[in-house]
Parts: sequence; structure tokens; C-alpha cells
Amino acid sequence: MFRSAFGVLAALLLLPSLAAAAPELSTNDRLQDRRYVTAGERAYVMGFEDGNFYAQGWHITGEMGGVWTQPLKLVDGVWFGVDDAWLPAATRFTSGWGYTRMSFARRGDLSLSRTDVVPDGRRGALFGLHIRNRGATRTVPVMVDVHSELMYHYPWTWTKPGAGEYNLPDTGTFDAATGALAFRDQGTSHVAAGPHDWAAMVASTRRPSGGESGPGHFGPQGEGGVEICQDQDVPDERKAKFCDDGPFGKGAGGQLRYSVRVPSGRSRTVWIAVAGSDAGPSAARAQLSRLLESPRRALARKITRRVRLSR
Repeated sequence: MFRSAFGVLAALLLLPSLAAAAPELSTNDRLQDRRYVTAGERAYVMGFEDGNFYAQGWHITGEMGGVWTQPLKLVDGVWFGVDDAWLPAATRFTSGWGYTRMSFARRGDLSLSRTDVVPDGRRGALFGLHIRNRGATRTVPVMVDVHSELMYHYPWTWTKPGAGEYNLPDTGTFDAATGALAFRDQGTSHVAAGPHDWAAMVASTRRPSGGESGPGHFGPQGEGGVEICQDQDVPDERKAKFCDDGPFGKGAGGQLRYSVRVPSGRSRTVWIAVAGSDAGPSAARAQLSRLLESPRRALARKITRRVRLSR
């Protein structure tokens, strides 16, 4: 079974445009308007088919997308850049059995795509940037922006207390020793709720060449300023359609950078894991380690399970 799964995986990673053994559905129409979900048993990713993570949702205004592991949101989004420039909007979106994939316009000799998968039983998600080099061997600089938003799934915008007062500011750090970004929302939001310790961690199977934490870090959505959603009590014609953050957002940001050697005619994948827990940083770190054990195998297993269910 796993041998056949790895055959599917090879087709997915080496020939992203080819319909693999498991069925796929693709579109290149109105990707900015279309939402997608990549789901597992304990977490999910919700974004837009052009590869961006515009703010969306109304229970908590603008905060219902991103990466969630119920009952906790972890991050608003994950954005990749290559050769010191953010990836543009995707040109094609593909939904497969247990994964999603976005294809981007070629950058010189590089063909680029992103695969999202949420392994079952894990409190987090994997994002794989696939780089195929059709030119001479070279080292490709890759940057990854992440913006946290550690937030409970309740209360909502209009409840008492509301989401705005219940959500505390996140803190973010980059640990050069482990190559990971760590985010934390810690304290007592409301006397009725008691203290909490929410944590999210982001890292790769690769060692970063650098990293940082700080405000912002919305990838291409942060260029020219971050637009805040103003949807509550605003007429439909005045609502922001593609805003970047909700009005109750108190997240932190960070960036990871990698130097990836890609031989001529070969491919390499940069896997990024986002993991978290409502039980503190130790639990989040344990989830991160499990996600990073073998992303390729996790993808193969997910495809195998979905194909098995289809039968």
C-alpha cells in the first residue's frame, strides 16, 4: 500500500501538472474569489485559491481563516518568497485526495508550486514549496513569512465579553539554535475563563540561514500596508473584500530564511510546519516535532487513506 502511495507522491512532486493516480480537480478561474480548506482530524487550513490568506469570516470578524486546531487558531497565514520577491498570485489551484496545491508563474528557470496537507492526528499543518530547476545548478534564497493569531474560537464579535477583549496580544521569538519561530498568548483574558497558555511554533526540516520576529510579516499582503477589515455594522457596499487582518487582531509576526541548493534538472521541496496547542509551548513543540518527522511520508499516508476511503 505504501509503495503505491509513494508512486502517487512521486507523480505529485515531480510532475505537479500531471493528473496523478488519485483523482484531482483543478481550476485557473477567479482564484482570488475562491476559498479552500485542507483538513485533517485535528486541524485545518483555510485560505484562498490564489495562495493568499485574506481575512475572512464574521463570527470573529476577519479571523476565521488561517490555520486552526480546535478550539484554537494558530496563525493568520504562511507566505513564501523566492529570490527576494514574494510569490505572486497562483495561476492554478488543484484539489487532490487529502491535499491542495497551488501553481505559480515560472521565475526564470524555476517552476514553483505549493502543497498544503494536514496529517491526521496532528495539531498543525504542512506547507511544501516545490522548486524545480530547469537551468544551471544554483542556490535559491527562500523566505517564509508567518503571522500568528493565537485566539480561542469563542467568544465572538458581538458576545459579552467580545472577541476583542478576550484576545490578548501575542508575543513572538526566533530561536536560532532550533531554527523555529515561537508564538505565545499567555494570561487571563476574563475572570470567568481563568488563565490560559496558548502556543504556536513554526519550523522546517531544513536549517534556516536566518530569521527574525516582529510586527507585520504578512508576506505580499503586507506590501503597501496591512488593511484592517471593517465589516461590523458597515453597509455591504463599503465592506473591505480583500482585507488582511481583523479588527481584533493582536498577533505577532516572524520570518524564516533558507538557502536551497537545487541541481540542474532536479527538484527540491522546502517543508514548513505550523503546530500549536492550548496546553502551552511544550505541547506545541511536541506536535511540531511529529509533523517534521517525515513530511513526504505524511503526504503519502494522507493520500493512501483518502484513496482507501474512496473504495
